[in-house]
Amino acid sequence: MKKFHTGFIYLIITAILVLALSAPALSSAAYAHATLLESIQQQIYEILAAVGRIQARIEELIMEAAQPPVVAPVALPVEPLVGTETLSPSTELVWKFLPLPSAYLSEPLAILYRFSITGSTIDITIPSVTFTYNLSDVSIKNLEIYAFSDEFFSAPTFLRSSAAKQNRVGKQIGYLDAQSKTVTILFDQGPPSVTIPVGETYYFELRGTVVGKNRDAFLTIGAGELSSVTLE
Repeated sequence: MKKFHTGFIYLIITAILVLALSAPALSSAAYAHATLLESIQQQIYEILAAVGRIQARIEELIMEAAQPPVVAPVALPVEPLVGTETLSPSTELVWKFLPLPSAYLSEPLAILYRFSITGSTIDITIPSVTFTYNLSDVSIKNLEIYAFSDEFFSAPTFLRSSAAKQNRVGKQIGYLDAQSKTVTILFDQGPPSVTIPVGETYYFELRGTVVGKNRDAFLTIGAGELSSVTLE
């Protein structure tokens, strides 16, 4: 009986030792299994993220392919028109027609036309002015051009004599030819030349002597390409 109890005790101790020795092995296997599962799960997450990026890129490519191609405009060479001349803004003068104080063709002296000239970015000298006209039942002679520095034609400029305030810059002696229709007045009766400085504006007035005016007399006159005016 004593031997039986002793053997039973030995059996229990042996079982405890076996369990004690096998417990770490079981724990190590469970830990390794958990670590493996975690690694696999992490790889699955990375694969899903990569698949998502690929899908987004595919959608971008599909949208780009659906858009029409952008064609860049082609600049065509511009050829100048025949018979025209391109002027640089730095060399252009601005001519402007100005209304007369009266459209009455008075005798013997009459104001026939008014205009202004504005300079640009360089000083420009004007040699002459050409007028186009048409007249009937009247004679006009001795045209003169006077220069002023204000729009009220009260401040003479380009003075030949400051004492006499002689601001005449051009003169054409003789009668207007009714058949010619044009007359050019040189700016050589006053200073050596008429120069329009940078950005300055000067005002010019054409005067003439009216002779033999009849009841139906009239004069239509204009400077260069500016508007014409009719006096009666």
